[in-house]
Amino acid sequence: MQNQRAEFREYEYKIQVAGAALFLCDDNARFDAAELWSDISDQQALVAGDGVLSVRAEPDSSVRLLVDVREVEQLDPDAGFHPIGRCLLDVPSGLIVVAGSADFYGDAARIPVRPALYQVAVYAGSLDTIYSGLRRSQNCLKVVLSLC
Repeated sequence: MQNQRAEFREYEYKIQVAGAALFLCDDNARFDAAELWSDISDQQALVAGDGVLSVRAEPDSSVRLLVDVREVEQLDPDAGFHPIGRCLLDVPSGLIVVAGSADFYGDAARIPVRPALYQVAVYAGSLDTIYSGLRRSQNCLKVVLSLC
């Protein structure tokens, strides 16, 4: 019997948030960002709808976003990351759009995935970077998608 390795792909983006949230959604999903957040409290960090996940971010900011696509869920988040929510995301098109605003949807990055329903875990944290010999901490979001 041959051992099969679980699929794991990691993507990294620097997203320019042009409102107060960033989006991960199925390429065919159509939504109104304002309506998506209309009945949500200020304390809630994420909201999911029909084929769309929106994560609250600092308005008009740049966010470092890590996206992990896995066949199986990682039970423990990486060191330095804290869970902020879980949801399901249906991706029948096989493409996940990553955007800082619903207005920039057409030009946004796309991640190819197996068309399926995914369990999503969202984490917040910081990553240390080295710039000109100085260590700097940068706010970061991490999204882990696992096949259901």
